Amino acid sequence: MLLRPGASRRLFSKGVATCERISEALLIPVLEALLQSFPFVILGFHTDNGSGYINFHRPCLFAENRTDAKGRQRKCYPYKLMMTPCEKLKSLPQAQTLLKPGITFAQLDELAGAMSGNAAAERMNEARSS
Repeated sequence: MLLRPGASRRLFSKGVATCERISEALLIPVLEALLQSFPFVILGFHTDNGSGYINFHRPCLFAENRTDAKGRQRKCYPYKLMMTPCEKLKSLPQAQTLLKPGITFAQLDELAGAMSGNAAAERMNEARSS
């Protein structure tokens, strides 16, 4: 099955699924159609793609818009905006309302502290190579 941007409900029989954006509204129908295309029962998905390392340990530079002397918008990446995706989420106004029901920042902090950055990176590299 191949789902193409703009035609997210159109199915092709190739055993591959793509989605125009990563969002629950677009992914759920794609995954449901993909699951139905297999002639056997899918017991589960292997999802350890290193997201623990990426979300909790890998710092990212986030942009800040600045207006130059000619009035043009320029993106700058100041050191003060270097943080992990989880830290960035926490920094947003009303961040708790953006979490799924039942998930707290204390739980996310516990996940982040369960493994060092180096250990998480090693785990991610092992998962990618297997």
